Amino acid sequence: MEKIRKPVLADGKESTKTIFVKDVIPQKINKMEYDIRDLSIPHWVIDNQFINERGEILEFRDRLFLYDILADMSQVQVIKKCAQVGVSVTMTLKAYFAAQKGRMNIVYTMPSDTDVSEFVKTKADMIFQSNELLRSQFSSDTVGLKKIGDRFIYYKGTRSKTAPLSTSADVLIHDEMDRSDLGIIEKYRSRVSASPYKGFWYLSNPSLTGVGVDEIWQKSDKKEWFIKCGKCGTEQTLNWEENVDQINKIYVCKQCGKELTDDERRKGRWVATNPGSEISGYHISQMMAPWLSAKDLIKEKEDRGEDYFRNFVLGEPYSAGEEANVRQAIYDVWTPKPIDVEPYFMGIDIGIEKHYVIGSKDGIFKIGICKSREELEAIIEKYNPVWVMDAGPERTWAEEFRKKYPRGFLNFYRKDKPQATMIKWGGYTQGVEDKKNWGYVWTDRTRIIDKTLYEILKGEILFSLTREDLEKYIKHWESMRRIIEQTPDKTERYIWETTTGQDHWCHATVFYYIARQRSMQKMEFLPERDEKKEIIERTAEGFKMRPLKEIIEDQQQQEDES
Repeated sequence: MEKIRKPVLADGKESTKTIFVKDVIPQKINKMEYDIRDLSIPHWVIDNQFINERGEILEFRDRLFLYDILADMSQVQVIKKCAQVGVSVTMTLKAYFAAQKGRMNIVYTMPSDTDVSEFVKTKADMIFQSNELLRSQFSSDTVGLKKIGDRFIYYKGTRSKTAPLSTSADVLIHDEMDRSDLGIIEKYRSRVSASPYKGFWYLSNPSLTGVGVDEIWQKSDKKEWFIKCGKCGTEQTLNWEENVDQINKIYVCKQCGKELTDDERRKGRWVATNPGSEISGYHISQMMAPWLSAKDLIKEKEDRGEDYFRNFVLGEPYSAGEEANVRQAIYDVWTPKPIDVEPYFMGIDIGIEKHYVIGSKDGIFKIGICKSREELEAIIEKYNPVWVMDAGPERTWAEEFRKKYPRGFLNFYRKDKPQATMIKWGGYTQGVEDKKNWGYVWTDRTRIIDKTLYEILKGEILFSLTREDLEKYIKHWESMRRIIEQTPDKTERYIWETTTGQDHWCHATVFYYIARQRSMQKMEFLPERDEKKEIIERTAEGFKMRPLKEIIEDQQQQEDES
């Protein structure tokens, strides 16, 4: 089989990938006359000095990881990716090249028609219109259809009822696959049955483990970006837990601990970790981007939360608590120190019995059950907390309660209607109509439970409870399971369910967290006590809480000595 020489990059180096004619343009195999620019997409991009949607010349110095992806014409390929590293620009140019040079018809899907309109107008069209060579080839140019010679690029939303029914193609490109209608994507497969190429190109930020792009990625050759440490020579992929020094906020070699330079992260190579698969797979993380520092990503994690960070920064599926030992995590953040300091926050789960938790800005110091409204009122009048309770099932009673104690809010879970913000407060906009909603709060059910559990796991919610109360409390969390639910549009998502029906203190804790978010000021250190040993110790891995058993033994020894 004839080979094409390895294309030279913008920095003078050659690509690590050898390109075969048969893998690039099937229709030209029998035409033994080619121009390198007709067969190598990277050459085509570099030689013509194409510019992106921001008017910048496309080059590969900082995005060397995109070079082989751009050149790859494997029949089935999957890109499990983070956000904002140039993959959509890469696929836009790749689609154009396949249509013009390969004379293929392309169907490029996005989740919805609205997504198509936004993507084409703000990205694809900006690229096409900014480059005369590309623009001049269009004989028809609308948002949903680009005609290049006698070939077409169709842009379609997966939630259109007639989306896959009438369009045949050689290549299907499914962008943002995990947020698309997977049922419609499956129907599209029949659209390439008559093509000699039958291309399936999948790309998306992942969502759930084993779903959408991650499911296909697991079946691929699973290429990872390997870099080499300049000191010890160890080749390694970048892993958040092993390659980031959280204290000094730098990238480090997992073998020798040397700080990794931007240039070392830049000069990597793709290595298949599951060789032999016919599916070409790539995993892209923002840790590969030399223009983003470890400090940048640490801040992103702090600002955006764990779910966003895993999906959109690391390009990995995420399930809160999937591998977490909740019992151990709660014991790990137990503290003997007093945390019952004002202001107080209270979460109330309403039922035949009213389960509640009360805490401060540092954590929870009291849990309980009230059998009557009078008991609950007595607790609220004692602590005067900012409180949140669920709006049902006793809505009338809850409304009366809200009017009597105006420092409270009624929570409405939105499990079927995803919202942009995790917590939305009624009355917050100060609009005339919205004032009627003062005292209400709407939350995304799965995300707010995820977030509350994550705050527990990372030690942002402490517990100062008796062992008896702690055991009763933990049993409610141990009943919770995060399971996959299929939605009406055939996408899948996680929801929280209880296996025993005893999850009341979990929801009370979620409501406590919501109340704390409403009013909490800047975190302060816990008041100190005279103790022979600190509860928090500095270790080689950073600050850690000493084991609970040691703390209790020390306290017992102090009591014996006194």
